Amino acid sequence: MSQIQVQDEFREAAAVLSSAFNHAGKTNGDRFCESLTGGNKVFGPLLHQAHLRAGAIGGEVWAAGFEGSSEICAVAQIKFGDNEEQRAAGWNLLQAKFPPNLKAWWSKFGSDYSTWSKSCRDKEQDENFKDMKLQSWQLQLLGTSPDHQGKGLASQLIQVKDEPSVGMCLEATNLPNVEFYKGKCGFSVRGKPLKIIGPEITPDAPRAETEMFCLSKNLEIWEK
Repeated sequence: MSQIQVQDEFREAAAVLSSAFNHAGKTNGDRFCESLTGGNKVFGPLLHQAHLRAGAIGGEVWAAGFEGSSEICAVAQIKFGDNEEQRAAGWNLLQAKFPPNLKAWWSKFGSDYSTWSKSCRDKEQDENFKDMKLQSWQLQLLGTSPDHQGKGLASQLIQVKDEPSVGMCLEATNLPNVEFYKGKCGFSVRGKPLKIIGPEITPDAPRAETEMFCLSKNLEIWEK
């Protein structure tokens, strides 16, 4: 395993994530990414690259493969917090390319996500309150190339930052992934899932729908 910080590696890593997420969706494709991009397939890899660059600034991006090969087979992007420097690393430029209806959708989704995320992670506020998400590692992206799934690479990448004294949060958008994080990695589901309905692409096309689950590990350190 190794950290990646080079633009060419970000592009390769984004391609691995796109392939992994589409494979997970099988016949329906990646419904979550379809919602986030308004169905524009060009935006998908760019969205992943923006997240990866943000992770390299505010955290770490790790890649896994096999000895004797330079191929990136699995990717994990883990970060702390959210700030303007991270957004300027790619998200701001990508958002500027969005059509008006997708920008409007993101504005509402951002508000809904913020409310939901807080309800999943935060205890009642007091003078000593610390936002658990910002004080924990956030596993933003994790994906393994379909040709190399089931070989333990994703579990190894999670272990890189599996620190009991820090805690980790993540979101997952399909039940097999939720079961993987619970069964093999020791995460617990927090709160209720967030139902996501994507933007209208064309008047006669069905809107993408999915659910997002919040999971965490070792967050009891913030709940004492």
